[in-house]
Amino acid sequence: TRGNIFDRNGKLLAYNELSYSVTIEDNGVYESSRQKNLLLNEELDTVIKMIEEKGDSITNNFSIQVTEDGSYQFTVTDKALKRFLADVYGYTSIDKLKYNKKRGYHEGEATPAQVLEYLQDKFSIHVKGREYEDKKDKELVYYSPEEAYKIMVLRYAISQNSFQKYVQTTIAQNVSEETVAVIKENSDILQGIDITEDTIRKYVDSQYFSHIIGYTGKISQEEYDVLSKESKEYSLTDVVGKSGIEQYLDLTLRGTKGTETVYVDNLGKVVSTKERKEPSAGKNVYLSIDADLTKSVYDLLEMEIAGIVYDNIINVKNYKVSSEKSASDIKIPIDDVMFALIQNNVIDMNHFSKKRASETEQAVYAAFLSKQASVLSDIESELVSETAVPFGELDEEKEDYITFIIKMLKDKKVLVSDRIEKDDATYIQWAEGTISLRTYLNYAIAKNWIDITQFSVDEKYSDSFEIYSALIDFMKGELALDREFSKIIYKYMIHQNLISGTQLCLILYDQKILKYDEASVFALTSGSISAYNFIREKIKNLEITPAQLALDPCTGSCVITNVKTGEILALVSYPGYDNNRLANTMDAKYWDSLREDRSNPLYNYATQEKTAPGSTFKIVSSTAGMVEQVIDTSVQIADEGRFTRLEEKGPTCWAYKGASKICVYVWVK
Repeated sequence: TRGNIFDRNGKLLAYNELSYSVTIEDNGVYESSRQKNLLLNEELDTVIKMIEEKGDSITNNFSIQVTEDGSYQFTVTDKALKRFLADVYGYTSIDKLKYNKKRGYHEGEATPAQVLEYLQDKFSIHVKGREYEDKKDKELVYYSPEEAYKIMVLRYAISQNSFQKYVQTTIAQNVSEETVAVIKENSDILQGIDITEDTIRKYVDSQYFSHIIGYTGKISQEEYDVLSKESKEYSLTDVVGKSGIEQYLDLTLRGTKGTETVYVDNLGKVVSTKERKEPSAGKNVYLSIDADLTKSVYDLLEMEIAGIVYDNIINVKNYKVSSEKSASDIKIPIDDVMFALIQNNVIDMNHFSKKRASETEQAVYAAFLSKQASVLSDIESELVSETAVPFGELDEEKEDYITFIIKMLKDKKVLVSDRIEKDDATYIQWAEGTISLRTYLNYAIAKNWIDITQFSVDEKYSDSFEIYSALIDFMKGELALDREFSKIIYKYMIHQNLISGTQLCLILYDQKILKYDEASVFALTSGSISAYNFIREKIKNLEITPAQLALDPCTGSCVITNVKTGEILALVSYPGYDNNRLANTMDAKYWDSLREDRSNPLYNYATQEKTAPGSTFKIVSSTAGMVEQVIDTSVQIADEGRFTRLEEKGPTCWAYKGASKICVYVWVK
C-alpha cells in the first residue's frame, strides 16, 4: 500500500481506497500459438462485454485513443511517441526503428491506423471489413473495429508483461460488486481470469493541490529505464508517481513488495503456495503547506482574475489595441468572450449534430453547415481561379483560412518544411504576400516541396495539374472534418451575427455546463437580459471561470513562505486540474481536454513560469545597497528610465519612451 500524504497540520491530501480489479494470467495449455491467440481474443471479448454490461470499463493506458469522430490519434508526442513506436515494433532503442518493406512505411513515422493494423495482425485479431488470406478459415471470428480496438488494447498490455506464467495483467480497475459477481460466476469458462483486491489512489480537494501532489500511473518503459537504476524494486508492472510529490518521493511512498513461491502441476495449475513474504506499506509524507491557506489563496486568486476579466469586457464586436496602450488598459470585446466558449471547448460543438441536440443546437449547426459550404466553395475558387487574389490582398477572414491551410499541410507533412528553400524568389514572394495560394502550391509541387505520398494520388496522375487537383480534393476533405478549422468558421459566424450570443448562452444550459435556471432561460429567450449582461454576471459569480474562457488573463500563481524558516506554506497555481482522473487508470478524454485547454492547467505557473520580477525586485536591490553600505534609509533614488552613467547610450526601462521621463522613487524602510 502506498503511503499517505498530509499537510503540515495532519490534514489528509492523498490516500488509498480498497478496490477490486479484474486480472488475467497465463495458466492455460494450448496446441499452438495460433490457437492461443484466437482463444485469448475470444475470451477477452467476452470479458470486456461482461465488464461493460455492468457499467465498468477496461483499463486503457494505450498511447492511441479513439476520437469522437471515430478516427485514431496518438496521446503522446516527440520522444515519448518514438519510444512507444519502438515498443510496438519490438525494439529496445528508438534508433532501431526502420523502413518496413512489408508494410510500406517507416516505423518511426507510422500513423495511428498503421500501428493498430500491425498489432491486430500480430495478435490475430480479425476486423470486419478487412481482407485476409485465411478468410475461409472456419475458426476465425471477426470483430467490429470498436471490439477489435478494445481487444488489442488488452493484448498489448498483456504483451508488455510478455504474458509470463503466473504474472497478472490488470484488465479493469476499481470495478463494481456486480462485475465481481459476474466474473466469479463464470470463472469455469474464463481461463486465467480472476478478481484481486487492490488499492486505488485518491486525492482530496484535487484542483487545489494537483500541481503539488501530482498523480500516479502505470510505469512506462522510459521511466523504468531511469528508475531501475535507482532501485531494483521496480518492474514493468508497477504503478509509480508521474509528477509532483508522488514522483519526487516515489521510493518513500511506494513501500516494499511481497513475494511467494507457488507449486504447480503438469498442466500449470497452482496446487500450493509456500514461503510467502508479506509486503510492507510505504511511509507517510507530511508537507510544509497549510491546506486551508492554500485553498483560500486559490479561491482568492480565481476571484481576482475573474474580477479583472469582468471589468474589462466591453459590449463591442471588435477592439483594436493602440500601440500606446499598456496591458492594464486592454479591453475584451463581447464577441471574443462568446467565441471563447467554443474555442476552449466549454461548449461541445460536436454535440450540435447529435440526435439529442436541442433546438438551439440544431439551429446553430444548420447555420454552420451553410457557412461551411460557402467557405469551402470560396477556398476552392481561390485555388482554381487564374485570377486568384494575392495573399496580402485578401480580407482578414480569408487570410485566417489560408493561414490555417498552410499550417495543416505542414502538420500533415504534405508541405515539407525541410524541403522549402527560404531564399527562393517565389517563396519570398509568398512570405511577403504578393502571390496567391494557388501560385504558391503549384510552384511547391514543381519544386518537390509537396510530398504526394501523404495524400491519395493514383498512378494515373503523371503531371503537376493532376497532382494539384488531387491536392485540392485532399484539402477539402481534411478541412470539412477539422475541428480547429470549424472553430475559425464559428469565430466569423459570431462576428457576422450568423449565430447570436443568446443562442450560445442557452446552449450552456442545454449542455448542462450551467445548472438549469428557468428564470434565466426565460430572461434570455424573452430578451429581458442581453447575452452581454448574462455572461458578465456568470463570470462575476464564478459560474463561468477565467480558466474556462482562457482569455487574457486566465492564469495566476502565488507562493507564501514562512520568512523565519523558509518553509512553503502555500504554493498555488491557477487553474488546477482533477488528478483523480489521471491517477490509476487515466481518463484519456479528460487528458486530451487538459492538453487542448488554452489556459494550460497542466503547467505549474508557480514554479515554471518565467516572467519579469517587476517592482518586487526593488526590495532585493535596496537590501543589497544597504548591505554594501552604498545607501541608507534616508536615500531617495530617481529612476529616469535610462541608465545615464555610461559614455555610450545605456540600457533603458521597458516603459522608457525617449524624451518622456519616467520617475520612480524608492523609499527604503
